[in-house]
Amino acid sequence: MDELVMLKGRNLIRGVSHSFFLMALFLNISCTKSDPVVEQNSSPRSSLEDGLVAYYPLNGNALDASGSGFHGTNSGAIPAADRLEIVNGACSFDGSSAYIRCGDILDTLFAKPRTKFTISGWARTRTPGMPDSNHGVIVTKGIFSGNTGPYQFFIGHFQLHGEPRLYAGIYYDSIPGFRSETISRAVGTNEWFQFVFIFDGEDSLQIAPGYFTKLRLFVNGNFSPDSCSFSSSGSSRGTSTENTCQELTIGAGHRPGQPTMPVGTFDGDIDDLRIYSRILSNQEIHALQVYKGDH
Repeated sequence: MDELVMLKGRNLIRGVSHSFFLMALFLNISCTKSDPVVEQNSSPRSSLEDGLVAYYPLNGNALDASGSGFHGTNSGAIPAADRLEIVNGACSFDGSSAYIRCGDILDTLFAKPRTKFTISGWARTRTPGMPDSNHGVIVTKGIFSGNTGPYQFFIGHFQLHGEPRLYAGIYYDSIPGFRSETISRAVGTNEWFQFVFIFDGEDSLQIAPGYFTKLRLFVNGNFSPDSCSFSSSGSSRGTSTENTCQELTIGAGHRPGQPTMPVGTFDGDIDDLRIYSRILSNQEIHALQVYKGDH
């Protein structure tokens, strides 16, 4: 049995949860706070290569353009036009079996103490996932279906609370029991959107009296806590994610120890997926909206 802590209005609620989806289904949080100030950089366009540890332009293939050599293995994703209507500029996933395996990579980043990282990309969802099917995973490391975790992080588009919502979350390290934190916000379907997920293992943002988060979720360049829902299981936070020894996958997750068994498959298109070993500034996040990348 895992303790679930949710913020509803300005009240802290404790309960019991058996899995992420039980936690997510009953999540309904409203917070008020102005946009936080994130690290600034005077030259956003020139800095977009700094700290870039994996970069999948997804130009109809699964190659890593960061120079790190973390090339993926494509299983069924097909070329598609990207957000700029460039032919073969993105990858399309069928929501059934298509996904990309990138290997058990970047544990030295995700699982190091006081880690900071940013994951950005673009997606266009045809059909968001449903809680009973667990479909809708855009990118993850490990899988969070039921009690089969843990995962290091995930980003997915799910139909919850009667609307499609973009979810992101992490599983904390070195804490007994299920200790996780998630953030979500409403995002529609059949249109391209930019997502930027930030984890700050060193500093927390106070979003309401007595409630702090290490997560940020930008959509189309904007992050405002009063448009987001937050949740956590347990009352404590770590400074990094769990080292799951699972593979990083795009367009689906996989069962523990079974990377050839995709679950949580995504129905839609994904483009320009980036992983940084630092926190991007607001200025850099906005620069990525107009950056054409390797097309």
